Amino acid sequence: EKVTVTGSWGKSADTTADKSGKWNVKLQTPEAGGPYTITLKGKNTIVLENVLSGDVWLCSGQSNMGWPVSKSADPAAEIANANYPQIRSFKVERNPSVEEAADCVGEWAVCSPDTVADFSATACFTGRELHKTLDIPIGLLTSCWGGTCVEAWTPWADQADDSFAQGRKIQLDEKAKSYTPEKAQANYKNQLAKWEKKAAAAKEKKKRAPRKPVLKTDPRLDQNYPGNLYNGMIHPLRLFAVKGALWYQGENNAK
Repeated sequence: EKVTVTGSWGKSADTTADKSGKWNVKLQTPEAGGPYTITLKGKNTIVLENVLSGDVWLCSGQSNMGWPVSKSADPAAEIANANYPQIRSFKVERNPSVEEAADCVGEWAVCSPDTVADFSATACFTGRELHKTLDIPIGLLTSCWGGTCVEAWTPWADQADDSFAQGRKIQLDEKAKSYTPEKAQANYKNQLAKWEKKAAAAKEKKKRAPRKPVLKTDPRLDQNYPGNLYNGMIHPLRLFAVKGALWYQGENNAK
């Protein structure tokens, strides 16, 4: 069907969806500010409201980027004063993928005392500084995962000739040959039983419990498999006209 997209700033564009229902149009963006509305009209009509125009930053890396405002210095004051309706954050849900994903899961949140506790502290405080300095809306695309290596965030084609990346991939491919969901489940139950005993002992001694085991997935879906996080958590964002990137990475590649 024919699709027409109209912005409240007076620009519009139309196209015809392909056989699978996919379509793409480009509109000249308005001056920084808003809020604007965007109307999408085919056989039905969808109106996107409270849309801002400004600079969008990609915020990625490992746990340092994921560290939330709620665990930053003086979190109570930071949360109470976080009334910045022109700062928006979109957090990409974790999704390691062996194929390049077309889309991702997440939703935009307006920066406020009700939402900011879960924002990435690095992304939020940098966005706040940019917003104050430039006086324009700031969008933060936060796509991060603690304990991950840079190879996972990089397209495989761009590192296929790197011996270290090859070694990481070969190691996980070898593990995948003997992987079965049944074996993984049995191993998880065994580890969980041991953990429960250790956790109970730690609680009795008023000590911190060890990290709880997690159910292993197919090694080819491991969060450190080269290219996986690029495929599932960066590639879907490729159509955003990002102003720049904040990257907080290092510990997992320190060796």
